[in-house]
Amino acid sequence: MSPMTGNVPPQWIIEADTHKDERGELVVITSSIPDNFRIERVYIVKGTKINVSRGGHAHRRVSQIIFLSSGKMMVRLESASASKEYILSDTSRGIYLPPLVWSEIIPLEDDTSYVVMADGPYDRNEYITEKREFRIKVGGDR
Repeated sequence: MSPMTGNVPPQWIIEADTHKDERGELVVITSSIPDNFRIERVYIVKGTKINVSRGGHAHRRVSQIIFLSSGKMMVRLESASASKEYILSDTSRGIYLPPLVWSEIIPLEDDTSYVVMADGPYDRNEYITEKREFRIKVGGDR
């Protein structure tokens, strides 16, 4: 798991290698993943409804990388020092989420789908699901 915690790093956007020709487009995600990120879990979210958010939590130790696979979505992030919103509409761009970053994903089109890679196994106790607890944990009880 990543040693960075609580801050959205400057390199939050991950640019995947893209190869286009008359047959279509090939997006190579693995070539753009940071060296210290070891994929332990991969899942796909699909069949989403416009403006129905997912996420709404932070992870204590696990980092994630999210890549859009179709549609368009907004990713809201809150760290100890900043809050930002990003629009993903290009499948060759992803977002790196270190531990202790609150995230919420809002599809901006029906049937938006995305791939999430995590560097740790699923563990219900690893999630922070209450915003107040998150803000106390990162030292920003707003």
